[in-house]
Amino acid sequence: MEAIILAAGKGTRMSTKVPLVLHRLAEMPLISHAIHALLENAAFTQITVVVSSSDRDATAEVVTAEFPDTTFNFVLQPDTEERRDCISATAAGLQGIKSGPNALVAVLPANIPLLRPVIRNLLHCAPASLDSMPSGEGLGRSQSAQSPAAAPVKPPGTVPANGAPGSEQPPERVYSKHFASHFKSAWQPNHSGAACCSDGPILIARSSFLSHRVQEALMNADRTHLDTLLRDYSKADPSNCLVLSSAQHLLRPVTTRRLLAATEQDLKSQKMAELGEEGVTFRDPLGTYIGPLVRIGMDSVIGVGVQLYGKTRIGCNVRVDGPTVLNNAIIGDGCHIRAFTTIEDAVMEAEANAGPYARLRVGTRLESHSYVGNFVETKNVHLSQNSLACHLTYLGDAHVGPRSNIGAGTITCNFDGAGKNSTRIGSGAFVGSNTTLVAPVHVGDDTLIAAGSVITQDVAPGAAAFGRARQSTREGSAAAIRQKANARHGPQQVPAADAAQQNGELSASNSIVITPQDDEASE
Repeated sequence: MEAIILAAGKGTRMSTKVPLVLHRLAEMPLISHAIHALLENAAFTQITVVVSSSDRDATAEVVTAEFPDTTFNFVLQPDTEERRDCISATAAGLQGIKSGPNALVAVLPANIPLLRPVIRNLLHCAPASLDSMPSGEGLGRSQSAQSPAAAPVKPPGTVPANGAPGSEQPPERVYSKHFASHFKSAWQPNHSGAACCSDGPILIARSSFLSHRVQEALMNADRTHLDTLLRDYSKADPSNCLVLSSAQHLLRPVTTRRLLAATEQDLKSQKMAELGEEGVTFRDPLGTYIGPLVRIGMDSVIGVGVQLYGKTRIGCNVRVDGPTVLNNAIIGDGCHIRAFTTIEDAVMEAEANAGPYARLRVGTRLESHSYVGNFVETKNVHLSQNSLACHLTYLGDAHVGPRSNIGAGTITCNFDGAGKNSTRIGSGAFVGSNTTLVAPVHVGDDTLIAAGSVITQDVAPGAAAFGRARQSTREGSAAAIRQKANARHGPQQVPAADAAQQNGELSASNSIVITPQDDEASE
């Protein structure tokens, strides 16, 4: 099957200069939702996009950037309101069909982001031949004019519009006796930009049949007589044409900003309903945001205020406490992400833990059973199995071996003012609190770094490194230092607002600043 996406709408009711199909809904342009709905089904082998002349470059740039592995055929529609323009543009798109005259072609607008379950159900149940369309298996069937009308059969497993099982009417097959009215409204310019039926905007027909009808319209139709011509299409062969009508909620085109906001909520509800059927728990569905490309495994629990963006992948039996933000994150099975954690373009392998108040930036990878705790920030860091960075730490451009402990307050100084430098910490290393590792530096296996050290040179495996100033203690020197300080500065002035000093808790003679000279004089 091949597809033609009609994306020439101007978005006049949006009050904007941005093309209608490029307005973003749930992190992606409207047209991307239609393309994703098609690409999720391998049945579509070619996608043609009809765009307006003025918006061709902008639309093509966005589409090709987001789908670099897909080849698109862009067809121009003139920037006019003539109804024959969208007919001629569709005709041009049909000329690029390479699968032969018997190929099935789906024509759909680009601004219907909720159609994914409709496409999925259609292709799951539809055979290669329209005349052998089954009844009651994903698509209802309306009888021809010569046979009694039959009520559409509601298929099992149909994805509902509002997320409630069984609440959606299945897509309905409309035979040729209804085709004229649908096709008539389809070719009239409207807010979706091109062919779009008011109650069933997806048209499926054989390539040869559709090409013949479109060429006939181009040769014979004008503004006055187009409607008359289209009425004759009621005699079309039902084995060559299919018009889908479904719940208006699912096939509603987005034409205003109000509908844009409402549809985003509908898309989120649709996504949560699908994941709920797959075994995912949302503790607060209204307070949770989830993007359309997010995937979550069975028995995972998503807490209050969690935001899931991009192509985030969450495994099975994962607990994500909220509020937490994940963007393009990959989370393995059994992980626990505590509240107020931000993860972006990072990976957590199975049974790893993070948070609360952790920030995992781009390039971070936590191996299984590792832990990044509160107020720890990582960037381009590989934390190996069973390694810990529990508190108040910055790790940048670093590799930490297994079973290592990074003490509170540790910093890797990875930027020297001109470029980034790496730090390597071996397995079984102990890095004491408040350590500064000045990159580039290599700390070997089973080493010990004393707390408060500044490490500027490599540390050999098994060594202990002390990189701090040596402490000196001078017995009985405190009184002499105070006398010298008082002689130099005179009596100290007590601030009137200092209640502690006014109450005699701290006398002026106790407020002493010890200088290096005093320390030298006491030796």
